[in-house]
Amino acid sequence: MKPNLFIFFVSVCVIIFVHYLEYIGFTPCQLCIYQRWPWYLIIFLSFVSIFYNKRIYPYNKFIIFLLFVGSAAYAGWHAGIEWAFWEGPSTCAAGANKIESHDNLLENIQSIQSFVPCNETSFRFLGISLAGYNFISSLIMSIYTFLLLRNENE
Repeated sequence: MKPNLFIFFVSVCVIIFVHYLEYIGFTPCQLCIYQRWPWYLIIFLSFVSIFYNKRIYPYNKFIIFLLFVGSAAYAGWHAGIEWAFWEGPSTCAAGANKIESHDNLLENIQSIQSFVPCNETSFRFLGISLAGYNFISSLIMSIYTFLLLRNENE
């Protein structure tokens, strides 16, 4: 399988999986949603490179590599927040301080009830959260893309 097809296939599988989990009832936090953005860009870049391989793929591979590294760093940061290694952003925690005024009290209460904190995980498999799996998959794919780049330059 060509590398750009493999990258496209893996990225599409990751996005389909997280959307399926959301469909069956696992609500993502805001950081989880942000973690999808590099995957969307990688899907777009690898899809374009399928058709315009000779023109843009050498540059695309480096951009895809940087996106995978960024995705791994962001997912590792999020997993660290879930394991309480460090504090997350102030928007990660819900509490009574979310109610700013009593004018829209019902709307404020509803937004707190639908809020998903970033420091708690809604789904773990083998003790690892989805942020942890995103870190692992992004790291593996960044290594794969790095090896592709290195092998082309030799």
